[in-house]
Amino acid sequence: MKISFVGLGKLGSAIATNLSSYYDIVGFNRTFEKVKNVKIKASSLKEIAENDIIILNLSDSIAVDEILFGENGLINFGLNNKIIIDTTTNHFESVLNFHQKLSDLNSSYVEAPVIGSVVPALNGQLTVLASCGDDVFGKIEHILKHIGKKVIHFTKEGLATKLKLINNLVMSNIMFAISEALAFGEKIGIEKNNIMEVLENGAGNSLIFNAKKEKLLTENFDAHFDLKTLLKDLNYADEMFEKYSLPILSNCTKNIYSIASNMGYSEKDFSSIYMFLKNIKGDK
Repeated sequence: MKISFVGLGKLGSAIATNLSSYYDIVGFNRTFEKVKNVKIKASSLKEIAENDIIILNLSDSIAVDEILFGENGLINFGLNNKIIIDTTTNHFESVLNFHQKLSDLNSSYVEAPVIGSVVPALNGQLTVLASCGDDVFGKIEHILKHIGKKVIHFTKEGLATKLKLINNLVMSNIMFAISEALAFGEKIGIEKNNIMEVLENGAGNSLIFNAKKEKLLTENFDAHFDLKTLLKDLNYADEMFEKYSLPILSNCTKNIYSIASNMGYSEKDFSSIYMFLKNIKGDK
């Protein structure tokens, strides 16, 4: 079975590499050099459009719209009768537009943001949130189950994206709390290993703590999930709640991530917020 895959950044490449164990993946990326570890390398979107199932993993909703409906997008090569599985974390309103536009073309849009980063993606251990009809879900469930250890299906359009944004809001706050405890704990003279041992066996123990423990210990913040992408998701979440006149009370955390991004941490893993806090000068 051939499946097209567009968007081979770090996460997309990891998902595509894993899927290549089960399907013939036709991969495309606007930077062709990034097309690796797939059985077939597509040089154009025309080749991508030849397959009935197309998976996307892109940076944001602007990129998704451009790939699907842009001047040089897939619509120029035939988007009728396709199933588009979009693993991008999108804007909560954009996905409704994608659902409608593809429905008008007799195609199906599967809104399928994923939870997790590069290492679980390589092992098919992500969590997949999927919004689509039952009939479409039945056709692509086997693919989603190779992507994630857990697949949560919703029939309501837009729900998967809203929940992904809520998840990332929580994730950002947990990471910030852990980083603040470590950085400021060290500043008052406590060894990092002692802080981490207590957090691991106390209130700080979490999926986020365990996923980022090694980075925090080694202070190697090569990105699995970079800070600028988290900030994009937090801005989407902010707009989502603002639409309902619900101010995000933890926006101060988002603002600190934004400052860190502007000070050179944007391409680093979002756990580098620890390093940003560690470098804050305090009075002795």
